[in-house]
Amino acid sequence: MNQRPKSIASSVNYLPFDCVLHKLNTEERQKQLKEYSIQNPSAYIIDSPDAIQRLHNRISILEVVSKIETVEVKDGESTSFGTPKQTVIYDSEKLKDMACWGDGLKFSVTAKPLVTGQKYEIA
Repeated sequence: MNQRPKSIASSVNYLPFDCVLHKLNTEERQKQLKEYSIQNPSAYIIDSPDAIQRLHNRISILEVVSKIETVEVKDGESTSFGTPKQTVIYDSEKLKDMACWGDGLKFSVTAKPLVTGQKYEIA
């Protein structure tokens, strides 16, 4: 009989998995995923925590996107990727002073934390 990892498959009766698709953001959950991977080396881990760590930082993710080259999609059509204009403001009081926003930024703006495990939440 297969033994379940405590959290990764707490509600599932089918182990081992062929692959694990996850959205783990705590150290404990990442540790459990690594342990599962060691115990089940043939299971694919989609977007392992180590591989996506730099995607949790808004600056480093935009550096990755800016390096993506134009790609041909079909029949000579192409697509490209761009990065939004941005600035880092460490003192929230400075948000009131538009001169601190940097060149090219204008109302309306979205303020988000620089580093976050909760990528989809807006500050």
